[in-house]
Amino acid sequence: MNEQKTMNDFNDLLKAQRNNNKYSDWFKTQQIIEHHKELLDEVEEVVAAINNNDMDNLEEELGDALWDMIGLIAIAEREHGLKFENVVDRVVDKFKERKPHLFEEKLVSIDEEREVWNKAKAMQKERAKVIRNE
Repeated sequence: MNEQKTMNDFNDLLKAQRNNNKYSDWFKTQQIIEHHKELLDEVEEVVAAINNNDMDNLEEELGDALWDMIGLIAIAEREHGLKFENVVDRVVDKFKERKPHLFEEKLVSIDEEREVWNKAKAMQKERAKVIRNE
């Protein structure tokens, strides 16, 4: 696996979706409230490929779902001022808490992994309550 090529390709996808907001009149009309259905349709196709054990189609449909997920983020950037970088930062922070062993490249038992996951989720829920003043 060539990680650098994969990262370059991912950056190309991100740039292309952001360019959708500049150069695609159709995409400019898309709103998050509608466009999320595109992603749901692709996820259904992913599930169908899995159920049919069609790995070639699965590879294609996962790519389509990734494209639509990035597109949804691009629309959220345009409509609501969200930032792709913040989405990535939040998911990395979340999973550094929930699955620190992956970032540390450390093998843990299933029980240890479950315990860390449950503690992290509980802490995250507690922080969310504090933020919402519950």
